[in-house]
Amino acid sequence: MLLPLLLLLQSHPSVPAWKVLERAQVAWRAGAPRYELILEERDGAADADPEHRIRIRMPGRREFVVVDSRGPGPYVPVREALRGADHDLLARAPRDSSHVLQLRGSDGAVVVAVFGYAYASDPYELTLIGFDSSGHPRLLFRQELALKNLVDLDGDGRPELVGRPSIPQNMGKCAATYDPYAVYHLAAGKARYDVRLSKRYNEAHYVWAGPEASEAIEVRGCPPGARRVVRRQE
Repeated sequence: MLLPLLLLLQSHPSVPAWKVLERAQVAWRAGAPRYELILEERDGAADADPEHRIRIRMPGRREFVVVDSRGPGPYVPVREALRGADHDLLARAPRDSSHVLQLRGSDGAVVVAVFGYAYASDPYELTLIGFDSSGHPRLLFRQELALKNLVDLDGDGRPELVGRPSIPQNMGKCAATYDPYAVYHLAAGKARYDVRLSKRYNEAHYVWAGPEASEAIEVRGCPPGARRVVRRQE
């Protein structure tokens, strides 16, 4: 009986264990019980990429989990991911090598941001987790975005998410591809793209030639400080 048992064990290799990358305490609003947020990673099987996940443990509630299986790249420290962000957002970032960014929304509830690895010339993957009125976590946003700021742009008392879904690529001296900023409303447990605010933000901080990035549109920025010009290539 021993030999069949050994063969069975060999045919079912053990699943790699999760390793803790970081732990953080999160109070979803002032005075609320603290939740434990855990970032973990594990090596995949021989033919698979590693996995990474976010866990939020809450007293008396089922655990909340978001898994990232995009590839081998690890979660990125906050200050590395925010190198192109506005100064006021950087001022709210942790000054150590923490991988977890906690921001306060207009209603006092916390929004948690975690940054996934940036592949090739793509932005970091931004995962935003918010909390509903009962304190339960909700996945607000998860896609590649070079985060610029979380700020109220329309004066309604609620912050908008601002960032670039793609990064401009150089096309020669003083020229780059057209990659506009995108503005999202964070409400009702999800992020909603706002073309009007996106247009207004780009006109103030970049140029506007529509909501879609394009390699067929060239953005010129010379001389430095001059108004950029958008030219469609032939």
